[in-house]
Amino acid sequence: STAELNCLKGVTSAIQTQLNALWTVAGTTARTFTYSEEWNDNELAYKTITQATINTACSIPSGYYVDHTSLQCALYSRDGDDYSLVVFTGGPTFKFTRKNVGGGVQGLDSIVLGELTNDSTTDYLFNCSFRVIASGA
Repeated sequence: STAELNCLKGVTSAIQTQLNALWTVAGTTARTFTYSEEWNDNELAYKTITQATINTACSIPSGYYVDHTSLQCALYSRDGDDYSLVVFTGGPTFKFTRKNVGGGVQGLDSIVLGELTNDSTTDYLFNCSFRVIASGA
């Protein structure tokens, strides 16, 4: 009908391809991702987690970056099967840095956990939830 054809006005290529592309953007940016890493027998005083590490572990599509303004992170120490939240006041430090990733978007560069207990019996669990942004957004 004329009404249906008018709805297609301005379409210049395959509609399904355009819809799939929109779903990739909407499905990725509307989602909350979680990165988690556990390590045993800590022998390092510092742990660095990069944007590339998070992208790979969370299967974040190319062109998307961790939105540093959405980070929600926690560090736990483990003793056997018991986990305790690490309080950063007067203890380990938590720092993250951002960088320009294109188009003025500020994405995550890295997360650094510092002043960790470095002995052969201390175990840690790091958990971080976040959203992503697209380059050029």
